[in-house]
Amino acid sequence: MTAELLSYTAAKYEGEGDLDSWVAEQALLAGCMAHKDVWSIAAEHVKADDFSDALHGRIFAAMGRLRDEGKQINPVSLYSAMKTGGDDADLRRYITELALANCGVIPAMIVDWAVCVRTFARKRQIRDATANLGSLN
Repeated sequence: MTAELLSYTAAKYEGEGDLDSWVAEQALLAGCMAHKDVWSIAAEHVKADDFSDALHGRIFAAMGRLRDEGKQINPVSLYSAMKTGGDDADLRRYITELALANCGVIPAMIVDWAVCVRTFARKRQIRDATANLGSLN
């Protein structure tokens, strides 16, 4: 991971306890960009709503649209599919850093990362549900 990306991670998740989830999400997304056809494998285990970071969920959904259109999933096609027409420099930089940060992810790990993302999502759902129980009194 680059120092800039690590500082973003630390600032975003300091004290929230979701850093492990965020790292798993990063690895999964990077793996989907780095290896052809693994998005479909990941999608068997996880959906966009399972991501703790809304941007990660949007990236995963955009990857699915690219795949459905028969296009390659890579940083260039992903950025083109997600840009809004405004100042998207941060999006372009993040997609590039994401691809570079986890370039060592191998296809065999995709299922493991997807299951991690899904498991963290279920834990967040349980945490949120139990937090809401206290407000029922």
